[in-house]
Amino acid sequence: MFDKLLFLSIAVLVAVALLVAPASAVTITHGTTSIDMDFVPVDNPGNAGDPTRGAVDYTYHIGKYEVTEDQWGVVVDAQGGYPLHAGNWTGDQPVAEIRWHDMAMFCNWLTSGNIMNGAYTIDGGANYTVTAIDRTVTTYGNTVYVIPTEDEWYKAAYYDPNKPGGAGYYDFPTGSDTQPDGLDSSGDTEFEVVCDDGYNQGLPNDVDNAGSLSPYGTMGQGGNVYELTETEHSAGYCVMRGSSWGAGADRTGYNWRFSHSYTNEQSHVGFRVASIFNVPEGTTPGDADFNGDVDSDDAALLAANWQKMAGANWGEGDFNGDGIVNDVDATILATNWTAGVAVPEPGGIALLLCGLASLICWRRRR
Repeated sequence: MFDKLLFLSIAVLVAVALLVAPASAVTITHGTTSIDMDFVPVDNPGNAGDPTRGAVDYTYHIGKYEVTEDQWGVVVDAQGGYPLHAGNWTGDQPVAEIRWHDMAMFCNWLTSGNIMNGAYTIDGGANYTVTAIDRTVTTYGNTVYVIPTEDEWYKAAYYDPNKPGGAGYYDFPTGSDTQPDGLDSSGDTEFEVVCDDGYNQGLPNDVDNAGSLSPYGTMGQGGNVYELTETEHSAGYCVMRGSSWGAGADRTGYNWRFSHSYTNEQSHVGFRVASIFNVPEGTTPGDADFNGDVDSDDAALLAANWQKMAGANWGEGDFNGDGIVNDVDATILATNWTAGVAVPEPGGIALLLCGLASLICWRRRR
């Protein structure tokens, strides 16, 4: 009876959590400098490729939007200007006309507060170039910010775990197999991607006005500016994806793939950031108190910190490393609940989990 009640309570928690849109605003702070960025979770690890791209066997987060000029400027100012270039465009337009190596240093700053420290080893010589990549580094915490690989970018753009007829890929990053509508004329506001569809406006839109969303909730993976990835295309070149305001909407399709020099700078080429959370070694996701079990004590810690919106850590229930305690973490806890764990008061756990589920519903209605 107790086991059945516990199972049903966990099932209720998971079902309710899946109805709630995950909070995505993250504040990254180092010293006195902070950057607000929006991320979306890309889960469903172990998805099939399409047929050779897009398979990712781990959960990660990716920027909902392209990195903006304002966000770029914060890091440029924080580290005193050079070697990061100032970039092109202004405000909430996507930053562009920067090297791939500068993008890597930006990600290092997000990770550690220092452009030289993070997933990317930087040669501090005259050119400040990346000489090695280690996404498993935990020296600066368990969350590592990176340029997305081509597979990470591709999955976030085209994959839909809930696609009618079964999980799979769309042809375009707008949740559709039909080529999206671009910019048809000056002042056109009815568009799905910021691309030349008869009109080249000569500049990108703000990142939060870049068209329709992908199934995972990203914007601008089709159009606005091309985006670089971490994946090497050939010697001296990385893979570039997407399209731009001055190119056609057909280039947003899954079958378009470009190469771009690591050192070239162009005003129609930018990027977005991904984050990887390295689970503490030997720890089960959901085990907030590090005792080897995912149980009522861990649920209590998560409940006590529910909807902490910035700076949350593993011990407070942040199991995916986005600094927030929310429904995503509740789902991780529930799906990793230790089978057969000895429980002093099973009915109490059921009440706790049902209470947490009720709290989620209450928060959602507000």
